[in-house]
Amino acid sequence: QELQNLTRTMLAHAHRRWPDAVNVHLWPNALMMANHINNVAPSMQDPGKRSPEEMFSRTNVSINPKHYKPFGCPVYVLENALQSTAAIHNKWKDRARVGVYLGMSPIHAKNVALVLNLETGAVSPQFHVKFDSSFHSVQHGGVPQSKWQHKAGFQVPKRSLNQHPHKET
Repeated sequence: QELQNLTRTMLAHAHRRWPDAVNVHLWPNALMMANHINNVAPSMQDPGKRSPEEMFSRTNVSINPKHYKPFGCPVYVLENALQSTAAIHNKWKDRARVGVYLGMSPIHAKNVALVLNLETGAVSPQFHVKFDSSFHSVQHGGVPQSKWQHKAGFQVPKRSLNQHPHKET
């Protein structure tokens, strides 16, 4: 139940700040992040305040707080063409795209983020990112419209009042 409460809290926090992009369909990703946090956080039941991960592995694990960001926060991912070169292309063109942070990648280094692409709905590990942990950029309307729910089939496009699903005879 502690894991469910943490997951629900993380989703509610992100949804309240960015309702266009974060909803209950991201529950599995929030659960995965909540589970990771639960495993690395110090246990109050352990006299030595070790984390479950430390108790299981019988080693000391140091946690770097820089690697932990709020679930669902906006992430700015450097464009693919710029990730591999240092050359300046067009200085007036956007160099990053906005995504949704879904936690750390479970198979990469801890500073590699899992990012949901707002356009395609694809989740990919990304290293060249900047986080907006306070959600300022989405509160002031500077981000593109989220289309991932529609592309994933979670959202039916809105019909106008004149359109009917079937014709009456």
